Amino acid sequence: MKPLGSADNTTIVNIKRDTKHTGFSGANVVGNLPNGGSVTVGFYGNGTKYERTVTPNTSITSWTIPYIERTFQVSSTNGKDGEYYVQYFVSEGSLNGSIVTTTSPPPSTTSKFRIEATTTSKFRIEATTRSTGLVRFVLSMATLMMFWL
Repeated sequence: MKPLGSADNTTIVNIKRDTKHTGFSGANVVGNLPNGGSVTVGFYGNGTKYERTVTPNTSITSWTIPYIERTFQVSSTNGKDGEYYVQYFVSEGSLNGSIVTTTSPPPSTTSKFRIEATTTSKFRIEATTRSTGLVRFVLSMATLMMFWL
């Protein structure tokens, strides 16, 4: 989300959700920031705030919360001389809280993917990543592995 040499910034994403359904949200962070650099990932709702601040490195840092909030926000501090990538995901469950699992991998050539299966409940993953093909592949596989385990 922030390439090398660009200034620190804040990105806000409005999350489409149905409050009648349960679900969870999360993010994967990878990158390289200089000493003192950090990335804050947060999910925000009506008076609720779930944040995590990390120093990105070459290992993927994953984080989930057991809710689907209204907005997702990413910001960086002291990151001008580094770069980082964030992939967020939202999994919407059924009305009774059970989640249908799906193992359809996303196409590796696109930077957006959506997995959807419909039976008695709906399961949806939406995520975005802007990066090289290798980073997209690694982040996609990490997200899928979370659901396979």
